[in-house]
Amino acid sequence: MTRNSEFASWKGSNWNEVFLGSPEAPENHCEEDGGPNAYTTVDKTPLIAEKPYISENKGNFTLNVPRLEKDKVGITKAFDNAD
Repeated sequence: MTRNSEFASWKGSNWNEVFLGSPEAPENHCEEDGGPNAYTTVDKTPLIAEKPYISENKGNFTLNVPRLEKDKVGITKAFDNAD
């Protein structure tokens, strides 16, 4: 399972690989259609809630809670979408 990741290419091998919201993921195919392994690819993550994280600045700690996102593609960069 690969969710909201970014990579240049994929050369994985397993029984069934799932890609969700990951640009450049391989196209959907069943084992019989396109090779030895099945891929399930969903272009966008319908709803995602990234984990909260703590940041520190000069001894002050802050709890950052990222916003709920819809139809997400790609990674979330730290500090870009925290409330």
